[in-house]
This record gives sequence, C-alpha cells and structure tokens, in this order.
Amino acid sequence: MRRVLWLTAQTEVRRALDPVSVNEALRQATVRWPNLEVLDMGAYLDGHPEWHTGDGVHLNEMGSSELGRFIRNGIDSPPSRVGALSSVI
Repeated sequence: MRRVLWLTAQTEVRRALDPVSVNEALRQATVRWPNLEVLDMGAYLDGHPEWHTGDGVHLNEMGSSELGRFIRNGIDSPPSRVGALSSVI
C-alpha cells in the first residue's frame, strides 16, 4: 500500500476557517486510511513570520524552501505506526 502524506492547516493564519477542526479531521482520517500520515505543517510554520509574505498566509522564497525541506524530511522519515490517530510528525 502506498504511503500518503497530508499537511495540516496553519493555526496562526487568521483567515483560515476553524483550522483546529480541519487538523483534527485530518488526524481522524488516519484511522480510516492506515497508509495516511499527517505532517504538522502548521506547527512547523507557526512562529516564523519571516517565512511569509506581508499577508501572513502565503510563503515567500525562504518559506517555500523551508516548507520543501519539511516535506522532504517527512517523505524521508520512516512511516509512522499504521492507523495511529496521532500520526502527526
């Protein structure tokens, strides 16, 4: 079975509609789909305004590179426990 990675929503972004509920739904989806893992992009990007453009949502060049590095590390890491509700890394 192929491994699938999804990214969480950023919780510090004020324009996002209820990112906490979105992230919880993503985590719960890992129970239904055991090959699904959720990478906690929100936690990785939170606290780094220097990675965003002036709107606080979109990433600048440095932020895009950091996000790429984060995703690459997720791909390169060993799979998390199958069906784990807390498969956020």
